[in-house]
Amino acid sequence: MAMPINVTSTSNNMDTLSRNELIEFINNCLDLNYSKVEHMCTGAAYCQMVHMLWPNKVPMKKVKFDAKLEHAYIDNWKVLQESFKRLHIEKDIPIQRLVKGRFQDNFEFLQWFYKFFTINDSGDHDHYATEEGFGGPGDELDGEEEEEQEEY
Repeated sequence: MAMPINVTSTSNNMDTLSRNELIEFINNCLDLNYSKVEHMCTGAAYCQMVHMLWPNKVPMKKVKFDAKLEHAYIDNWKVLQESFKRLHIEKDIPIQRLVKGRFQDNFEFLQWFYKFFTINDSGDHDHYATEEGFGGPGDELDGEEEEEQEEY
């Protein structure tokens, strides 16, 4: 198993994909039905994708795929953060900003993650749920912004 290749985000070295292209990438990799970048705020999809690259480095049993509240999102991000440390991935995760579900913070992190994932992806795995029970919120997070904010 290869060690991760670290990626530094700069405007000069980042592929600039649209929000729709990034969501399509996530949906295709994980067989999900996300419609907005903001759905990535749970952290669960990132855990699943790192697990695809480095099985047994992300304790997937700790990931809360049905998370609906900010404190559960934080738990997922901490699982990812610990996995990054184990793998020596040099990326600070702005957890407190990401869990708020705001577009810009989640878009920037997803742009970095896309670059990181594509550089490290050897293609030696199934680009769908790698273990029973994986998934994501799909469109169930959709709705009026006011309703989403009340869930937090």
